[in-house]
Amino acid sequence: MHVGFFKFNNQEERIEKQGLFDEIENLDKVYATNGDSFEEFLATVVSEGDTIYISNMSDFGSNPKHLIRALRYFEENESVKVVVLEGLVNEPLLGLTKGGASKIVKTFTKMLTTGQIS
Repeated sequence: MHVGFFKFNNQEERIEKQGLFDEIENLDKVYATNGDSFEEFLATVVSEGDTIYISNMSDFGSNPKHLIRALRYFEENESVKVVVLEGLVNEPLLGLTKGGASKIVKTFTKMLTTGQIS
């Protein structure tokens, strides 16, 4: 299944982000939220072999712990692919410890080299 997910803060942002997903062919469904977590989305919607489309990495959550937990999910579920539509945003990386940053870099690098994320 090809499924999209994005978070928004206001109606203007929702419309802007929805426009990114309108251009994707073969997208089965898009989940937009101003409250639900990406972790809940992973637990309730995503299955083995799915491809997830996100607007940017900040959709994983608002702090580094969310990013680490999302990457851990992808590390444990290698058949799930991720496509980042807008590219990388660095907000979730602020305030990381050296160990946390190292873990993110290792996992993210592996995902890039194997093609799990694009």
